[in-house]
Amino acid sequence: MFRSRFSLPLVVLLSLAGCVAQAEYDSALKDLDTSRKAHAGLAEQLAACQAQLSTNGANADAALADQLAATEAELAELRRQREAVEKRLEAFRQLNEKLAELIAAGDLEVYIRNGLPVIALPSEVLFAVGNAELSEKGRKSLDRVGAALATMKDQRIQVSGHTDNQPTKKSKWTDNWQLSTERALTVTRFLIDKGVTPEHLSAAGHAEFDPVARNTKKGRVKNRRIELVLLPDLSELTPIIETDE
Repeated sequence: MFRSRFSLPLVVLLSLAGCVAQAEYDSALKDLDTSRKAHAGLAEQLAACQAQLSTNGANADAALADQLAATEAELAELRRQREAVEKRLEAFRQLNEKLAELIAAGDLEVYIRNGLPVIALPSEVLFAVGNAELSEKGRKSLDRVGAALATMKDQRIQVSGHTDNQPTKKSKWTDNWQLSTERALTVTRFLIDKGVTPEHLSAAGHAEFDPVARNTKKGRVKNRRIELVLLPDLSELTPIIETDE
């Protein structure tokens, strides 16, 4: 009887112990599952952070590469512009050497205007008053100029005619536009005869609208002129990039 009374509580205790252990086990499993989920969440966050860092690093590298490429392009453009300027300055120096005697005699000037080398011949040297036919002195001066320009095979040249602001009332010309243009054409044709490449020549008349001095008595003498403008190579100019709108 004693054993019987004792064994029941033991079974109950064992059963209760088993329930406690199971509850603790279930709780531990629950805690483990929670921990696993938390770990998984942290792992996802870590992976996201690493991906963000990688993306930021790639973006930073890409931005740096773009900036470096842009800087190199700017340097290349500056180098190209510098070489173009040096080329024009060298042409200017050579012209001064070849035309030194005419410059010293006052028959022409060589100068830089609007960033371009210019040979300027006074109209009084080339033409009679109100005339577009070359004088004998004008032919002699242009002979020397033509010989110098003929050696510059790839040089583009614009022949520009200029007048003062006095009207052409007592002449056959309608206005100074016509006179300046006819004089430019006369010089252009003469240079072609002297061996200057026709494809590299152009002619333009500016009338009185591009003066180099005020139209005083002395200033008008300077304004009446023919300019031979040494134009840059078109490949030296910065291209205009077309964009689709």
